[in-house]
Amino acid sequence: MHLTSAIDSKEGRDTATLDLPNSFTQNKIVDEHVLVKLRGEIAELMVRVAPETHSDFVTCEKGKPILCAELLKVLHGLLKLALKFYIKVVEDLKEEGF
Repeated sequence: MHLTSAIDSKEGRDTATLDLPNSFTQNKIVDEHVLVKLRGEIAELMVRVAPETHSDFVTCEKGKPILCAELLKVLHGLLKLALKFYIKVVEDLKEEGF
């Protein structure tokens, strides 16, 4: 990114950059199942926030609450997130004729 910006600057091109907050976490997982195991306080918090959704799925392990859940949004593996975001940006730009 920095190299291309330097080249653009040297050639007198107009450039712009932007930050898309939480852009990686907006992609849905479509090609795999990602399961997470929440233990202890975070499991209890999830039940307090949405008991109608989570309370039936809490079990105990070694005396601590455990909540297993499937992620619907990409929230794991920053490299994987970056790749998914890059692929989406490229697809969007191609659709726009770039």
